[in-house]
Amino acid sequence: MSESGLKEQITGKVEKKKGQVKEGIGEVTEDRELKNEEKWEKTKGTIKEKVGKVKQKISDGLDNKE
Repeated sequence: MSESGLKEQITGKVEKKKGQVKEGIGEVTEDRELKNEEKWEKTKGTIKEKVGKVKQKISDGLDNKE
């Protein structure tokens, strides 16, 4: 199992959670800038999570060939 891939997935999940928190705060305060940050955080999180999964699959595939 790829440590790098796992770390990337965890980082992605944290980014998504940060976005969700900002979304809630932005809704309560009606802060448009915070709402935009929320969308970016969630997108970054999703991308990092998917990159981590790809890294892990590649690593697992290479480990199986050895």
